[in-house]
Amino acid sequence: MTSGFSWLDHDESERRKMLEVVNLFREKGTLDELGFGTIRDTFADYFFPGTSTIQTRVRYFLFIPWFYLKLERDRVASAHVDQQARRWQAQLAKALTAGGEGEGTGVIGSQAGEQLQRPPSIVYWAGLSHWGIRTFPGSLVQYHMSFDGLSNESRRGLRSDDAEGELVEASHRNWHGGLPDAPPDLFERASFRLRREDAEYLQERILTTAPDKFLAHLVRGRRIPDRADAPWLYPDLAELPHDLQIAIEHGRRFSLLVQGAQLIYNLMLAERAVELGIRSDAELVDRYRERLDRWIGEAQLDLRTLRGWDREAFWAFIRELSPGLRPATYRFAESWMTSALEDPAAAPDRGEVRALITNRERQLKGGLARLYSRRALERWNGESGSGRLTYRWGQGRRVAADIIEGLNRGDRPDARA
Repeated sequence: MTSGFSWLDHDESERRKMLEVVNLFREKGTLDELGFGTIRDTFADYFFPGTSTIQTRVRYFLFIPWFYLKLERDRVASAHVDQQARRWQAQLAKALTAGGEGEGTGVIGSQAGEQLQRPPSIVYWAGLSHWGIRTFPGSLVQYHMSFDGLSNESRRGLRSDDAEGELVEASHRNWHGGLPDAPPDLFERASFRLRREDAEYLQERILTTAPDKFLAHLVRGRRIPDRADAPWLYPDLAELPHDLQIAIEHGRRFSLLVQGAQLIYNLMLAERAVELGIRSDAELVDRYRERLDRWIGEAQLDLRTLRGWDREAFWAFIRELSPGLRPATYRFAESWMTSALEDPAAAPDRGEVRALITNRERQLKGGLARLYSRRALERWNGESGSGRLTYRWGQGRRVAADIIEGLNRGDRPDARA
């Protein structure tokens, strides 16, 4: 028997967050073990609205409305929309493979086919609304349920005065009117490479719906720097709006400090595993000590700036964008940052710091806390959320790179669908 989250069907935001949580459990170094996820996602949504960690390539923002518009034109009954949409998404995966998109390029569902638990329509549904491509206001389930009504409205649509009486204006519109036409062979041979009209459309949608965000700045350019691994390493930061520069600096400082807590947590797990005989050697302990030494060096070099950080302004920024921030998250993050800034070198072995982290994990996980439960610790793979937060920079850069490539391609004869 398979489990599911049926209560998420009518809340696309919660569905997307849950899918991202599931996805993070597959990505080494990105787990949110200490409950910083709300703050991390606040920065990520601010910098790169419409994106998520479970998205792959930007052309899915066009694939989905293209096949749903076809379903609307075909007047598919509500009872059959989900099945037909899954069938076409499975066929799209085959068409992408036939078009040369191999393993590792971002094809969704190439193996699972129609049995895929999270097809592209689910993964991209919220983002389609953020970019103004989807104008239907409800969830994917509600959209599917609306098809019977759409069919009736189409029959009552405005008709021309000639003898044919052709439909000239739909009485209902669920998708942005400026969408480029779908390629004629979409379900036979497809590619993630954008035609120029595709790239121009997606660029316009981002610039219209998020003109002052980092993503908009990236898609205005003509190149994406290969060596910038985080937003604050972007070489043209000085060209960004002042408010965005301030937000990026808040994010950089928070990311640096948070990594210290994550590394100490992993160190404590490694030590506990040795103590309980789960691991026979101290290799992991030594590894996390070395990583903490590097973190301490970085924090000490930046200590004057970090101690001068206006954290009240930082929290005001977070609360403005995420008014539902939990008080416990604020208290833990603030207590950790205060302790870390007193003396970064001493933080890993201070009793109050270790107690803070132990209590936080127990608060979040209860009896499944690894520092509390031997059974949970036995399932630990040796690393849990020790990487630096980069706030979906990889997704934002991939989106911009695909769009810029399309803009630069033009209408070359070798450009495929």
